[in-house]
Amino acid sequence: MRANIGRILCFGLGFLFMAGAVPLFNFGAAGKQVWAVVEAQVTVIANAIGIWPWLAMWIVGAFAIGGPLALVWLIAGKQVNRTVWFLYGLAGYGVWWFSGYWPLGKS
Repeated sequence: MRANIGRILCFGLGFLFMAGAVPLFNFGAAGKQVWAVVEAQVTVIANAIGIWPWLAMWIVGAFAIGGPLALVWLIAGKQVNRTVWFLYGLAGYGVWWFSGYWPLGKS
């Protein structure tokens, strides 16, 4: 059961990274919108604390990329080939994108 959940999570994480929902490949429309909100909030907090905004974004960026990846890697366990399932998620997004089916209907 844990192996199947790990496979699904690795696949989903790869899919979300390609969609831009997680800022590893920050080219998706959703990723750019979410990252702009995060950047604005981090800048306000960094200015309030008294540190440089670029330093705060560098720290948050490392956690935003590595955090979900590390969590999924731990949940999946060693019995799942995590890299392959992550790459399946990347490829799954590519297939979905090239098929032309978007959330609001076929374009």
